[in-house]
Amino acid sequence: MIKFAVWISYGRYNMSGKYFLFVCLVQLLLLGSAVPDSAGLHAQTKDAACWSLGACVDYAIENNISIAQEEIALARSKNDLQESYLDLVPSVSGGISHSLNWGRSVNVQELKISRSLTLNTSASIDARLTVFSGLSKQNTIKSRKMALKLETENYQRLKDEISIDVANSYLQVLLYYEINELSKKSCEASAQKAANTKVLVDEGSEPYSTYLEMQAKAAQDSLQLVNSGNNLSNAYLALAQLLNLSIEQQKDFRVEIPKNDDLLITPDDLNFNEIYNDALGLPKIRMNEFALEKSKIDLKIAKGNYYPQLSVSATYGTYYTDSQKAAFFSQFNDNKNPYLGISLNIPIFSGLKTRINTDNARLNVQNSQYNLDRAKQELYKEVQSVYFDVLNSYRRYQAAKSSAEASHESWQVVDFKAQEGAATTTEVIVAMNNWFSSASECVQAKYQYLLFTKILDFYRGIPIR
Repeated sequence: MIKFAVWISYGRYNMSGKYFLFVCLVQLLLLGSAVPDSAGLHAQTKDAACWSLGACVDYAIENNISIAQEEIALARSKNDLQESYLDLVPSVSGGISHSLNWGRSVNVQELKISRSLTLNTSASIDARLTVFSGLSKQNTIKSRKMALKLETENYQRLKDEISIDVANSYLQVLLYYEINELSKKSCEASAQKAANTKVLVDEGSEPYSTYLEMQAKAAQDSLQLVNSGNNLSNAYLALAQLLNLSIEQQKDFRVEIPKNDDLLITPDDLNFNEIYNDALGLPKIRMNEFALEKSKIDLKIAKGNYYPQLSVSATYGTYYTDSQKAAFFSQFNDNKNPYLGISLNIPIFSGLKTRINTDNARLNVQNSQYNLDRAKQELYKEVQSVYFDVLNSYRRYQAAKSSAEASHESWQVVDFKAQEGAATTTEVIVAMNNWFSSASECVQAKYQYLLFTKILDFYRGIPIR
């Protein structure tokens, strides 16, 4: 493109008219075929596999570090829940010890004090179980279940955010692709018009100034094509970076160019209340609901510290000592010492910690309720904004579409008049510029409408695809 612009500038002052026209046409043909690849525009080919919106979303989710980290947090939450279940199982421990004593010691067999060297070996197994502790363990299980659900919803929330970001970037690529196609058509049309004008100038039916005007128009359109190509290349780069594609993967990366009918829908029969009710099932709301339930359960756990704690324990032990004459295993059998105990721990005073912790837990419940109410209020405003954005952008698209069609028809009429000598070159250029401006506005309105419909689908619980 830069080479083409240079040729125009150079040829204007140093080439003959026919030779300059030939060079312009050659450069334009080369430009139309080479720009998509050289500028990184990823031209569509029949043999190359193109990425759909759904494929981009899936790949972005699979290769996102935040998603991977959230999967770790989710796994930890599952482990915490499993640990709380295991707290209901009695704890069992065993031990064995061997000691060497000298100096004064008691001879158990003869009940005498001895100063001889003695060897002692003992073994025991102990089991303990908390029978009642204000239902704290049961409530801990419920609390961690809520924590697991909260992490699950947060995991889905991250996936939804990535999906929206990818959809936005994907539609940016489609937008700049269509604008680039419009730039190509405009560039081709202005170059052809310049060629026709040159013929008329050579025949003497048009002044040379008209040719200079069309020549300038062709140069402007070529610059416009370069800019649109750069915008498309940057849009592809942004999408590739969002997908975390390597440089090697970016070389063959391109997206599907769908037909209008594949994406555009009419916003008929959209009901705001139904959309809002569907949106209440989104992770951002579910997270606050689970957080509220968890805070209520945590309050019960805090209150459980007011209750006595009842526990049972059992121990089985035996020992051997060389101060007895019996054999090792015979002593282990004779010296068995089973034990079974029940203990009741009644809290009386703990520095008011229990009351303070309970008050804080109650405040957390109130705060969680406020968070849920605020999340619903924000969601209501968001759905309302997107709902009207869809309606307004659809009306804007319809108006822009009609304007683009009218501008294109006006351009054709003015061009026909110019061929008959009833319109000036300036009028043709103005008509061409009006067509390109209205066509670009139509494309922008279309993809803005598409983006809002995708966001609205998200609030309706429809996966972004």
